[in-house]
Amino acid sequence: MRGFTKSCAIAVALAVPAFANASLQVEELAEDTVVIMYETAAASTETGRAELERKVRRMARKVCGSQKLRMAGTITQWQINRSCYNEAVANAIESIENTLAANG
Repeated sequence: MRGFTKSCAIAVALAVPAFANASLQVEELAEDTVVIMYETAAASTETGRAELERKVRRMARKVCGSQKLRMAGTITQWQINRSCYNEAVANAIESIENTLAANG
């Protein structure tokens, strides 16, 4: 049985670079949104879910800026980057969980 393709939007405060993977499609919709397309059947397995979460975290790091104080330049910028990352990951994981719950 084929899994449904659902989207997971990651809202962030910075420009979004495009990136793609063989098992993942990413679209740039606006300056503050990334859509990651995934198969719900794959995301419902432990391995598939872990891979999807790694991709979400990797994209959030790229979009939100450095999580290292030295690279961010200032404490204020580091805090902004960290807040962006935490919010983006939390929103994406919530969206994934809601999609998986709705599809049983």
